[in-house]
Amino acid sequence: MKLREVFIEILERYLQEYEKDNKISSPYYKDLKQRIEEVFEPLLEEFGLKINALGGMGVMRKVPYISFLAEGHHTNKGIYPIYHFDFEQQLIFLDIGDADDNPPPGELVENFASRTVELLPHFQLREKDGYPQKAYQKDELQENTLIEDLKAVFETYQFCLDEFDENIQRY
Repeated sequence: MKLREVFIEILERYLQEYEKDNKISSPYYKDLKQRIEEVFEPLLEEFGLKINALGGMGVMRKVPYISFLAEGHHTNKGIYPIYHFDFEQQLIFLDIGDADDNPPPGELVENFASRTVELLPHFQLREKDGYPQKAYQKDELQENTLIEDLKAVFETYQFCLDEFDENIQRY
């Protein structure tokens, strides 16, 4: 299975399955989570990252995400690469993000975002926080582009962690 296929399935099927059974114990959720982890495994090993596929604590998230975390980082307190899904517009977003419920200090966000924007010039600027972001239309997904962009984001993330990890860990 490929990234493109997983993303298309999420956009086409995830909400229907969520409506049927939104428990993380549902066979669909378990299977999808496992397939997501498997498809990203080679890149995770290459870059030494962990994955948080789909989120959720007991129940499926209505709007799932796939985040990638450095050692010692968590989605509830950190800065990390992440995929978001827009079911209405049939879009997938790859960006750098942070914990919405427990955001990092403004100066850290500003500095991290500024550095990542410099290193990812082919991404757009996300208005709400200044992080770089790239949108992919479901009908235009290309496997090579998805992988190249994700590798660029992972390389940028690792480069920025060299500079900012201590501040991220402290917050």
